[in-house]
Amino acid sequence: MSLPLFEQRLHEQDFLSKSVPPESQLLRGYWTLPANVDRRAEGGKRLQKSPGKNIEGAPPLVSLITAAYNVVGTINKCFESVRTQTYGEIEYLVIDGGSDDGTVDFLQKHASDIDYFVSEPDGGIYDAMNKGLGLAAGEYIIFLNADDWYRSDAIELLVQAALKKKADISHANAVIVNANGRKIGRIKRQLHDGIYTSICLIRHETMLVHRSVYIQLGGYDTSYRIIADYLFAMRAYYSGFRFSQVHEGLLYFSNSGISNTAKTQLASERSKLFSSLFPFLEPHDINLLVRWPLSITEVSALISRYQDQSELFIRSLATNITKAPSVLIAQVAFERLERILRNNVIWKKSGQMLYWIYDRLGRFLRNFNNII
Repeated sequence: MSLPLFEQRLHEQDFLSKSVPPESQLLRGYWTLPANVDRRAEGGKRLQKSPGKNIEGAPPLVSLITAAYNVVGTINKCFESVRTQTYGEIEYLVIDGGSDDGTVDFLQKHASDIDYFVSEPDGGIYDAMNKGLGLAAGEYIIFLNADDWYRSDAIELLVQAALKKKADISHANAVIVNANGRKIGRIKRQLHDGIYTSICLIRHETMLVHRSVYIQLGGYDTSYRIIADYLFAMRAYYSGFRFSQVHEGLLYFSNSGISNTAKTQLASERSKLFSSLFPFLEPHDINLLVRWPLSITEVSALISRYQDQSELFIRSLATNITKAPSVLIAQVAFERLERILRNNVIWKKSGQMLYWIYDRLGRFLRNFNNII
């Protein structure tokens, strides 16, 4: 489906701005979740006390939420990393999907160190996260998977970054570990316009999000079972929220998570996302984006085929050229891009094409050592 440029822009705005349906439990301010006949267990400090008042001038409260299901083998390390955080104002919430492997026994054993946990069937990890949002009392909210863990000063540094930069979302680098906990890589990407046509550039579990972001955007789209956090990050970036990055590895995450193992489902969801956002794309070009990263030639070909369809699409692809492996390749690619777009309708109307291209190239060259 090909839309006129103006209609495509409206479509993008609608797709990237809409929130979850109004019946969501999002930020309802629940102290405990409503009764559920299928509930297996419930516990934590909230069952023994009533909601308190925020003390004026106190450090902001952080709601740290873990969505869990049959994770008895890994949740202890996750739990200990939360319990030993240097930041004092944390409430810990665990939303379990009805585990039958001993996870619930673990939660009950450690109930005195958990503000609230519940175990009941749910619709997947993002449904559990939305339930957690309904319980969150914090000014800031962050999610930690049960397979992963934080450095002891992670929350402290993320809060400091958010307050210092007056950011709506602070995030950090991450360390990739294998099943034995051995470090095998790092993620230290910078957020940029390329997010719309590539991958989620920042690790979701490092995103400390001010509750006002969820109020505006809504929660996680549960029609995506693997990449709803990617869509949320896209929406937050598109909506102009302020981001601040901590250039340290604060999260240790396993490469055996669902997004790393369910490759077929991941590809299907990426295809659905790109075709929904950019309905003018042909199936074979959607498949190109799904298997990102692409070569400079493939990116240039995509730009050539759809240069009059979407400014967002072109900007995103052009920005991703800055991920080229060398300054020379990036410069050649930008020069090719300038030739492709010289007579482009979008850029002619805005009068900003040449300025934007060379501004992007100039910034890339100046910051090359930090980007690559």
